[in-house]
Amino acid sequence: MLSTLDNLRALTWVYWSTDPDPEDLVDMADFRNSRAFEDIRHRWPNLRYSVDGLKAKYIRTWFFSDIPVPVISCKLIEWRHWYYGKFDRSLKNSILLDTALETLSISGADRHATIRETDIDQCDQMPPIKELSLHQFEWDYSVVAATTFWNWSNVSRLELKEVPLKSFLQTVAPSYLVHLKEFTTDGHYRHRSEREEITNLISILVLGIRALQKLILTCYVGNDKIVAAVSKHGDTLHTLQLCVYHTIRQRPMSDKPGHWPLNERQVESIGRACPHLTTLVLDYVPNGITLPGWTRHGDNSIGGRRIPALPGRDSALNEFRNLRRLTAYAWVCQWEPPPLITYSEIGNAWLHRFVVAKKGAPFESVELEVNVFGIFPNKIHLCIGIQKVNYRAD
Repeated sequence: MLSTLDNLRALTWVYWSTDPDPEDLVDMADFRNSRAFEDIRHRWPNLRYSVDGLKAKYIRTWFFSDIPVPVISCKLIEWRHWYYGKFDRSLKNSILLDTALETLSISGADRHATIRETDIDQCDQMPPIKELSLHQFEWDYSVVAATTFWNWSNVSRLELKEVPLKSFLQTVAPSYLVHLKEFTTDGHYRHRSEREEITNLISILVLGIRALQKLILTCYVGNDKIVAAVSKHGDTLHTLQLCVYHTIRQRPMSDKPGHWPLNERQVESIGRACPHLTTLVLDYVPNGITLPGWTRHGDNSIGGRRIPALPGRDSALNEFRNLRRLTAYAWVCQWEPPPLITYSEIGNAWLHRFVVAKKGAPFESVELEVNVFGIFPNKIHLCIGIQKVNYRAD
């Protein structure tokens, strides 16, 4: 089959998710010396090689050194704590040997992965990778190790998921991330009490970056410091996601109002500062906030029945003139149960207003998740309906 691919530019070794017996694995050294590999090298001398889905327990210290071609991308999965020692050093040495590496992804399993600082020698430094993704990675480094072994000089894309963010942000300053264009974090914390501090640290990092094009944050996005930091990148930002939790159902009812999602004023501020946004995802409380944090009924109605206040033609979200793709997770409240209309009617009425009132370029797609809460006389907050509606341009 390869013989028919005249314009082949890249080749990826994909390791299956099943667990083969290590004795059955073909050593990369054997493949290197095979006739098939020689034929590949001869026909496509400029081929770019990647490794995808390699389970960490099959790492050998010779892994990269025995591939006589540059590996530009490597995805390591299922790194476990019980591989400490021998495998930690093997992982580190394998990365250091591949000086052509541009993209590195390390994902743990069960518990967090790591490269222990005690396994890092003084002269060790990673190659100047462009893209780094860490998932379930235990970040526990001194400032020296975080900024010498980890080479940030060329990183343009950084993704941190289930990485203790407080530790990371206290050791890696914005001044080291001079080329960063895309940043993603789930705001992972060891203790819930850290969330406010982590939000402040995120705002400092984002504010200190030169020019972001894509930003995905999970934190207390209703914090004005986050809004100010995001607004700094208005000339370059085209993709933005600001969410309090990974899903709206994770949101506890006991959060303080100041830690809740973006309000109308903050969304309007981002809209003015970031006119080039084409993709937007956010947690949103429309039409302002009234204690304890929910919008009251407006004068809107469907068939004479009152409905929760919906954004009209003056909604802040309608001001994003270049916005083409919108996903909004929003809360509205009914103060007098039972519901006066169906939640499907609420969602569809809201969706219609967004599409009709859009200014500038028309929407390509809109996804709204309207969460209707009831506040009863005994002050019990209860989610009484969730409705998701979608729109796609023909």
